[in-house]
Amino acid sequence: MDVSFRTRSARGRIGRVHCPGFSLIELLVIIGVIAVLIAILLPALAGASRSAKMMASASNLRQIGIVMETYTQAERAYPTAVDDEFGEPSFYPYACPGVQIRIEHWQIVRQWPAVVEPYAPWAEYREVFVAPSADRDDDTCGWPSSYIYSASFVARPATWIEGTEPDPLLLSSVSPNEVVFPSAKALAWDAEMPYIDKTITMIGPDIARPTPILFADLHVEQKIPALATDPATNIFNPPSITNMRLHNTPEGIRGRDY
Repeated sequence: MDVSFRTRSARGRIGRVHCPGFSLIELLVIIGVIAVLIAILLPALAGASRSAKMMASASNLRQIGIVMETYTQAERAYPTAVDDEFGEPSFYPYACPGVQIRIEHWQIVRQWPAVVEPYAPWAEYREVFVAPSADRDDDTCGWPSSYIYSASFVARPATWIEGTEPDPLLLSSVSPNEVVFPSAKALAWDAEMPYIDKTITMIGPDIARPTPILFADLHVEQKIPALATDPATNIFNPPSITNMRLHNTPEGIRGRDY
């Protein structure tokens, strides 16, 4: 009998165990702590996302470097827009199938994908030629590229030497073996950087923040374009790139940007 009585008593006590809940004040404190943690973590997560996209952009530039190398090995020169037999700008394939565009000489700095199209079709390389998070209208088939090609590679070095006369013959291709400082001469860079979520800081016409840059030796590094070598005067004075560093390197491909 004693054993049976104790068992029932024990069960009775177990059934009456009290489980306290949170008070309103405790709940508000917990919510406040969570809110503070979110406020601390969100900028860090956003920064991590920007860093990841910048790394993806740098990866795109490395692949662009491979495209440029493939082109120069086949053509023995860097991509350049050439005139047709009548002295007019030539037609090149546009991003949209069946469409062609005319490219004047200095326009290639933004329209270079059309010239390398035989080696890297836009339809296959769109994700490489456009920076992460870049907004593109479907009507343009994703055009243009986020990455700018240095004008130094589309004219003879004398184009950026004081005293040179503006001879049309200077607007001809240059070859890789003419680059004197390949690890210090910018070949292309991310001029859009849509993943930074804010307006790009500029000093004059140049980007004033670290930017993924592809150099002529095909390595990629973050540098500030506004801190590159002072620009030389381009004797042809193309308005779209006047006084811009990286484009107007003193002595062109024979000079150095950093």
